[in-house]
Amino acid sequence: MRRIHIQMIKLRRWRNRAWLGGPCRFRLAIGGFLVLTMLTFGVEVSPARAQAKKPAGGHAAPAGGHAASGGASGAPAGGSAHASPAGGAGHGASGAGGRRGGAQQGGGYYGGGQPGRGPGMTPPGYGPGGMGGRQKTAKKAKPDDDELTLPEVDPNLLPTGYVPPKTALEQFTTDKEWIFSEWAFENIKDKDPVKEKALREKEVKRKINAFQNLRQKSSIGEDDRKLIVEFVRWSLAQITLKENRDSAHLLREKLVKELRRVGSKNTPPQIHKVMIDAIVKESPKLFEYHFVARFNAALLLTDLNDVEAEMNDGTSISCVSASEPLFALLKDTSQLEPLRWTAVKGLVRIHDVPDLKTGIKHEIVHALVDQMNHCEGAHFWYQFRLAEALGQLKTVDDEAKKPIVVTALARIVVDTTRNYLVRTTAAQSIGRLPLEGKINTSLLAFEMARLGAQMSEEYEKHPGRPEWTTCFLKLHNAFHILSADDKKRMVGLLTQVQAKPGLAAHKKAVQDSYELLSPLIQEVLRNAQHGLPNGPKLLAAEPMKKLRDWLKSPPKDQSVAPGEPQLVKQAAAETKPETVGVGPG
Repeated sequence: MRRIHIQMIKLRRWRNRAWLGGPCRFRLAIGGFLVLTMLTFGVEVSPARAQAKKPAGGHAAPAGGHAASGGASGAPAGGSAHASPAGGAGHGASGAGGRRGGAQQGGGYYGGGQPGRGPGMTPPGYGPGGMGGRQKTAKKAKPDDDELTLPEVDPNLLPTGYVPPKTALEQFTTDKEWIFSEWAFENIKDKDPVKEKALREKEVKRKINAFQNLRQKSSIGEDDRKLIVEFVRWSLAQITLKENRDSAHLLREKLVKELRRVGSKNTPPQIHKVMIDAIVKESPKLFEYHFVARFNAALLLTDLNDVEAEMNDGTSISCVSASEPLFALLKDTSQLEPLRWTAVKGLVRIHDVPDLKTGIKHEIVHALVDQMNHCEGAHFWYQFRLAEALGQLKTVDDEAKKPIVVTALARIVVDTTRNYLVRTTAAQSIGRLPLEGKINTSLLAFEMARLGAQMSEEYEKHPGRPEWTTCFLKLHNAFHILSADDKKRMVGLLTQVQAKPGLAAHKKAVQDSYELLSPLIQEVLRNAQHGLPNGPKLLAAEPMKKLRDWLKSPPKDQSVAPGEPQLVKQAAAETKPETVGVGPG
C-alpha cells in the first residue's frame, strides 16, 4: 500500500504542475492513471522496478492474497462471481504473507498468512481472498520515489506440500457440448457458412423476442409453455459451449434476470412456474459437462425462488422443488466438493422456507448430518463448511427427537484428527443451536475448554500459523453473542444458560469454561494484532495452569443427551487410522 500511496502523491504533484497546461494536463492524467493501474496489478513498469528487494509477505503474494488469479462462478476451482481458468483468490493458494489479516466470519480469508508458508485457511479457488499485512522489519532509509521496486513474484509457486495430480480431471478437459437444435435449425442451410450462421442467429433472436413478449399477455397457452421450456433448454445449452466458457456466469445471470422479470406482479405467474419447473428438470443435465457448466448449474439451483422478491414485497422464498436435484448432487461423490458445498447452501436455504413440509426439513437435517459424520477424507475446507451449515439449521433434533445435529457437531469438537478450523467451527455452531434442558451443556463446554487447551499448546509451538486468529475467535463465539440479531435469538452458551431455565444447572460449568479460556483467547488476538516472530511463543503461564488443572476433573456424565453413547469413547472408537495427523495442520 505504501508504494501505491507514493504513486498517488506523485500523481497529485503532476496534476498540480499541469493544471495550466491545457492538453498536457490530460496527457499527464492518463499517464498517471496507467502507472497506478500497472502498479496496482503488479505489471512490470521497468526492468529496474521488476527486480524484487522485498521479502515475501507484502501485497500480491504468489497465487494467494488479494489478486491471485481471479475466480469463481464457473471457474474450475472458483468461488466468487466471475469465470477464470485459475480458480479463486484465497489465502491458501500459497499463503498471502504478512502478520496482519482478517478474521471474517464465514468468509474466505482467515488471518494474514505467513511469509513462505504454504496453505492458508482457504484452499485454492474456494472463496474470496484477503490481503496479508506487512512483516515487521528493521526500518530503512526512505528510498527516493524513482528507486521504488516491485516485489518479485514467482507465478509457478505452489503451496508447501502440495502435489498436483499427474493427470487433469476429465471434467476440466472435456469439450463435450449440449448442441441445441429444437428451433428448426435443420431447415436453415446455406452454401455460405457466414450467411448460414447469421440466419441461425436471426432465428434465435426471433424466438427470444417471442419469449419476452409473453410478459405482455394476460394468460399463456400450450404453445407458450412449449416456447418457455425451449427457451430454458436453449439457455442451459449455451452454458455448456466451449466458446462460452469464459462468459458462462453471464449467461446464467441472464437466465436468472429473466426469472426475476417474469416473477413481477405484472406478469402471469404461470410463466414463472413453467420456467422454474423446466430449470429444476433440465439443469442437472449440466453435471455431466465441463466443470464450468456444472458449477453454474449448481449455483442456478441454489438461487432458485418459488416466489421472487418483486412478487412478495421484497422477500423471496426459496424453490422447494430444487431440493431433489440438490440432494442428488450432495450425495454424488463423483462431483467435486465445491459443487457439493453449493448444494449444502441451497438445502440450508430451503430449510428456512416458511411452512416447509416437516418431511423435507428432516430429510435436509439427515442429509447434512450424514455428510458431517462421513467426511473424514474430505478436504478440511468442505468439513468446516458442513459444520457451519449445521449451525445455520437452527434445529437440534430429528423426527424422533434425537439430538443428531448437536451430537454430530460435538463429535467433531472432540475429534483430535480434524483440522482446528473444523473443530472450532463445530463449537461455534453448537453455540448457535437452540439448546434444550436434555442437552448436556456442561459436557459441551468442558470439551470446548479442552479444545482451547489443545490449541493453546499447539499455538505455543507454531504461533505464526495464519489460522489461529480465526480459530480462537470461533471458540470465543461459541460462548458469546456475535451480533444484535444473534442476541435476539439467544445464541452462545453463556446467553443460553442465563436465559433458559432448563439449562440453569449448566450455568457454572459454562461460565467456568469461558472464564478460563478468555485470557488465552485475548492474548492470542493481541499477539496477532501486534505481530510475532516465527519461533515459539509461550502464553501466560498462570491461565494455562488454571485451565489444565480444571480439565483434570471432567463431568461424570459423558453423554451429549440421555440415551446417547459416551462422547469421547465414541469418537476414539470411530477414528479411522488414515485420518490421524490431519488435525492441527
